[in-house]
Amino acid sequence: MKKMVAVVALASSLALGTAWAGAEHHEGMMTEMMNCSVCKNMAPHMEALMPVMTMEFVEMSNGMAMVHSVTDASKVAKFHEMSVAVQKAGHATKDYTDAQVDEGLCHFCQTIHSLGKEGATISSGLTKDGDLLVITSEDPAVQTKIAAFRTEAEKMMGT
Repeated sequence: MKKMVAVVALASSLALGTAWAGAEHHEGMMTEMMNCSVCKNMAPHMEALMPVMTMEFVEMSNGMAMVHSVTDASKVAKFHEMSVAVQKAGHATKDYTDAQVDEGLCHFCQTIHSLGKEGATISSGLTKDGDLLVITSEDPAVQTKIAAFRTEAEKMMGT
């Protein structure tokens, strides 16, 4: 649960941005992001970062990883700055009540938060050109939920 919030922030904001990349969804995406205490840290950077960002989901033996990369070296520092802000906001949600989760987090962040509450280990870090989010568990039941989340996220992102 400790590191779960960092991932919540990072994953949700980046995932939401990618999920609604089409022009017709831009307004809905921005509204969703601005209403999420984690994702709102990404919203101001969407226009600059989304065109140069890639996302990969990696199936692991006990969970998953999400790898975000920035293809324009001139924007890596801005991406890292945003990623750190998202992680900080994610950490701040670790003690949210159920009502705060329902009201203050988007669906993506709610799912990551739930995985953390169920015992998943969530960790994140910066890479040379992006960041990495890892969600794992030794509990087979939680591993199944992580796999379902990865599948849902892949569909959202079109990967």
